Amino acid sequence: MGKEPTKNTKNQEEEWQEIGNLPIWDFEENKILIGTLEKIETDIGPNKSILYTFRVQGDLFKVWGSTVLDQRLMMINIGDEVKIVYQGKQKSPITGRTVKVYKVYSKPKKRIEISNEEIPVIEEEEPPEEEVN
Repeated sequence: MGKEPTKNTKNQEEEWQEIGNLPIWDFEENKILIGTLEKIETDIGPNKSILYTFRVQGDLFKVWGSTVLDQRLMMINIGDEVKIVYQGKQKSPITGRTVKVYKVYSKPKKRIEISNEEIPVIEEEEPPEEEVN
């Protein structure tokens, strides 16, 4: 009837990445995240949180935003390399609440700048006018 399905080699299987729930980065276990910002989702869950997606050594991880982290990541663009260093927990002198503290570094993606002088202007010919009888 039909051809026997071919078997996948180990290399072919490794090329596939499962789509679904991505792991959440655990800063208690891994204090430093170095990766590329891939996606920012807003208004997530009942607290309307921000959820960041980073590519770290080829794998995707999610990071839940917080007041401190959101403020630090506000200036980061999709595609920028980011280094987040978890500093631990500190008591906020303003609110008295314990908050997680992070240092955030970025290496912006190289963007190509094009001036108007580099863009050629192509003039189109006018179509011939139709004769009106």
